[in-house]
Amino acid sequence: MPQDAKCPKCAHLFPVTEARQAFTVACPRCDADMTVEFKKPAAPPDAGQAPYDVVVKPGALPDGTASLKAARRRSDDDDSESAGGGGGGSVLIVVFSGVLGLLFVIGGLGATGWVLFTQIDTSETTSNWSSNRNNNKGNSSPGNNNQGHPGNNTGKTGGGETAPPLPLRGQTGFDLRPVSGGGPSITPPPLTDNVTPLDLPGRVGQIAVGGGGRYIVMHFPDKGQLGVLDVATAVSQFVEADRGDRVRIAAGQSRVVLFSPDTNAVQVFALPDLNKVAETPFPMSNCQSIAMGSRTNGPVLAVSTSGDVVLADVTAGGVKLIEGSSEKLGVSSNNLRAAPDGTAFTAFDGVGANKVKVLTELGRKWKVTEMGPAPFPGGDGHFYGNGTAFNRTALPVIPTASGTWYVPAISGSGGDFVKLAASDTATGKRVALTFHAGRNPNSPVPGTPLMVGPEIDNLMDARGNIAPDKAPDQHLFYSPEAKLLVLLAGNRTRFLLRKTNAN
Repeated sequence: MPQDAKCPKCAHLFPVTEARQAFTVACPRCDADMTVEFKKPAAPPDAGQAPYDVVVKPGALPDGTASLKAARRRSDDDDSESAGGGGGGSVLIVVFSGVLGLLFVIGGLGATGWVLFTQIDTSETTSNWSSNRNNNKGNSSPGNNNQGHPGNNTGKTGGGETAPPLPLRGQTGFDLRPVSGGGPSITPPPLTDNVTPLDLPGRVGQIAVGGGGRYIVMHFPDKGQLGVLDVATAVSQFVEADRGDRVRIAAGQSRVVLFSPDTNAVQVFALPDLNKVAETPFPMSNCQSIAMGSRTNGPVLAVSTSGDVVLADVTAGGVKLIEGSSEKLGVSSNNLRAAPDGTAFTAFDGVGANKVKVLTELGRKWKVTEMGPAPFPGGDGHFYGNGTAFNRTALPVIPTASGTWYVPAISGSGGDFVKLAASDTATGKRVALTFHAGRNPNSPVPGTPLMVGPEIDNLMDARGNIAPDKAPDQHLFYSPEAKLLVLLAGNRTRFLLRKTNAN
């Protein structure tokens, strides 16, 4: 019977099947090799308890001989116990055993048929993948960016793809655990001027944060490009990618996931060089949004147009469905965000929505919590938004203030955020931007500037309303470690890099 094994590297729990000898298995989350062995407990287990203790050791099995011998000794012991110490056997026992064996075979065939015809999830995932790929086979042309890129051995290969495996029903659940260890270091970039403009190759569509806040990843739907800005060096680079406004991206510690709905395929790129390392079919049909923690390398959460959710592990070989994570939650697929540590996600209709749904894991199942208008997860585990911030139990941690928005920093875990405050003045509507720490909205960080200007004014009106296409967390990227604010400006065609340690 399957029992849970715990990865010694990332503490991920996953089921392993009972075996009589030690074996090597890779963690489905972090790909770390480990040795798993089933051992009989010292005392007989109570009713309902697992019959064996699962012993997990880091690293692959160096030499299976010793473990194999131990497994054989255990097998011999089990056989001796089954024999009960008796010698020989009568003809009646032999005949009776043969009849039981025949019944067992017949029963096994029946059970196999029952699984095949009742337990396979015959969703449209595979059929949609096949039909989408067939519909695109005839569209290969020099101008079609959905067919891979010259010189890239991991691109699409026409008829060589395989559909994703069909998941079995009766799955055992999943877990979301914080990642351990630090990401790439973040330091102030070598900028001479207080404000440095950076022109981009085109209009930015999807945008995400990776590398624990060091990298800002952009997709250019009109140009068919993927780009990354390193806030610690102020250097950007770009590579070819699929075109279209329907393309979705998510970024993690060292990987970027790009989903193309036209082919229902997902591509995995490495950070920060954006080398494409894999391309596979996506394990969900009608995917609308994806998100991944910026300090993780998965899992990535996907939400369909009907509000179904599923988690997928991200590896060098592509993405793979996490069994037990698929559920019909009915959450909004219009907007999706991930906490930096990957343990919480927010789903909401629009930036100005009064209700936000927070998705977390409890008991290896999804838990959905409804809270007020705070859709942006911060590195401190809280959620920021329209004049307030909440913890994971939907209790406010910042008093509500009208006409303001709080946008969490893209790096760090000390409750750093940007505050936008709108007001009417004698010269018209103005929006002021200030920098804050420790979830304190009343006192800006000493030495940081008060920022005003047309690019900031365009983010909200005098009553604090945000335009649907002006989500502040998609336009303002504050890194306390880099002492830098990156503002997406110029109709989403350029960055303004503003030092935060200079008035």
